[in-house]
Formats: sequence, structure tokens, C-alpha cells
Amino acid sequence: MKIMPHGRPDRRRTKLIPLKVSKVIKAFEELGYCQAADNGGSHIIMRKEGKVNNLSIPVHGKELPVGVLRSLIRKAGLTVEEFFEHY
Repeated sequence: MKIMPHGRPDRRRTKLIPLKVSKVIKAFEELGYCQAADNGGSHIIMRKEGKVNNLSIPVHGKELPVGVLRSLIRKAGLTVEEFFEHY
């Protein structure tokens, strides 16, 4: 990964593809998140102790779009590489 002049990695260069929702949920569970709410709706809420942000994972289809996946990874405070270590 290329390091930009401001000292942070250039995350735009990391390629993501749509991933299966079930595998994404399992990856976040391995990272310490647990399902806080699954009321039969179109989203699953995941929570991790010590984290302020909850993850709201849409289960509308079988795959998560790239933008939604990248947003969830950022909200969890991870890099794409850290996420894929658990995927």
C-alpha cells in the first residue's frame, strides 16, 4: 500500500469487490462484534464492547456493495487489510 505525503496509507488503491453478507457478518464476529439486534428487518445491528459506533449491516441481497462494505470497515476503525485477515 502506498503511503501518501500526509503519512496515511492511500486506501483508495485497495480493490474491493462485493462480498457475501453472511461472510461479512462472520468476519465482524471474529473481530469481536456480536449481533445486538436482528428483529427480522432488513438490517442486522452489530455491536462491540468498548466501541461507540454500531454497525448496521443491510441484508437486502446476498452481497454487500463495495461502498457499503468500505463504510462498515471504516466505521469499525479497520483498514481493508485488517478486515481481510478475518474474512
